Amino acid sequence: MLFFYKALTPDGKDRCGFFLSRSHLKGVRTLLAADLWPLCLFSIHFSSLFAKCFRFNFFRSDKKFMPLRIWLTLLERIVLVMQSGRTLMQSLTSISAIPMQELQGTFLRGALTQLKWGRFFYEVIQQLPKNWVEGQHIKLVQCAEMGGYLQRGLQCWLDQLQLKVQIRKQVVNSFMYPAFVMLLATGVLLILCFYVLPEFKTFLTSQHIVFSWTLKMIFSFGECITLFFPFILLGGMLFCIAFRRSLNPWMAQIAPKLPRYSYFAEPLQLGLFAMNFSALLKNGVYLLESLRLSLACLTYKPLDAENIVQDLKNGTPLSVALDGLPNFFVETLQSAELGGCLSSVLSSLSQHYLQLYNRRLTQFIKWLEPICLILIALLIIVLILSLFTPITHMFQNFNFE
Repeated sequence: MLFFYKALTPDGKDRCGFFLSRSHLKGVRTLLAADLWPLCLFSIHFSSLFAKCFRFNFFRSDKKFMPLRIWLTLLERIVLVMQSGRTLMQSLTSISAIPMQELQGTFLRGALTQLKWGRFFYEVIQQLPKNWVEGQHIKLVQCAEMGGYLQRGLQCWLDQLQLKVQIRKQVVNSFMYPAFVMLLATGVLLILCFYVLPEFKTFLTSQHIVFSWTLKMIFSFGECITLFFPFILLGGMLFCIAFRRSLNPWMAQIAPKLPRYSYFAEPLQLGLFAMNFSALLKNGVYLLESLRLSLACLTYKPLDAENIVQDLKNGTPLSVALDGLPNFFVETLQSAELGGCLSSVLSSLSQHYLQLYNRRLTQFIKWLEPICLILIALLIIVLILSLFTPITHMFQNFNFE
């Protein structure tokens, strides 16, 4: 059977290709044996050779086949079992006896084998794709494992992953209603362009009515959509397929240039920075290393981590080295330095800025929904006035006898 696959390489890149296998399960195992983490797998069946047609069966080994969610579920199980007083080896052994997803079972078997060989757990998770495990997570687990409080370190890592998934879900759910409204408006617009506007143009032309400039623009727009819509749709699909790997970096460069980007990005990234910084400090990571790993979260206002670390080595206070951040954040850090409670204050700052981000996002969505409805209503009003005004004039000038 012929398969088309899309998988993650160990360095976090996407790879696509074809291969032959007897079943879907053996195909997944083949990809895992090649150090590839499958994202999706298509089985291609040539069902009718004489009819020269084929059909695609979309297959995923789980209906919600999301690598991050798969790893999050497994990490939750490990932390829950370790909270009962078991060691890491005992937890992995007990979890491996439970039926689970193929990728989770493969990781557990590999982790148990490597731990029996004397390797550390942070060395095991370094082999996971970079999209799953970041540098600060590996350092957090390493220091927690060396310090003898691995369960607490894994709990901090789990909290960060759960927050990441929660923020992603919150953003997607927030834009569902506006996206549905815009999709509905696009469908109505296409119906108008394909069916309604040509009928009106034929009727008005037969009555020898002079078109206004707004009516000319509407008819010209409808004709362009009618003629070029299939080509635009096909070209957009081909563009997304051809440049799918470069779209994310391109969007990452364009997003900071958008208006009001920092209004949402600043509290979110400051909250994540404070949360990572606090978690690393609480789990025994040195201050300079914690700061270097946490500064990667600040992309809305990039700071030179090496220069900041060098200033700290030269005796500069932390609040002075981070003077590029908002005043409230810097002043709070200064008070925390003087009071000797940096990690707890950073945790409070994280909660404050994440709550601020939630309020701003909720307020933005609250205003976005009526704005979309108002724009659609204005579009409908313009169409109605442009189409029915000449008809009204025609009937007013009609001489009944």
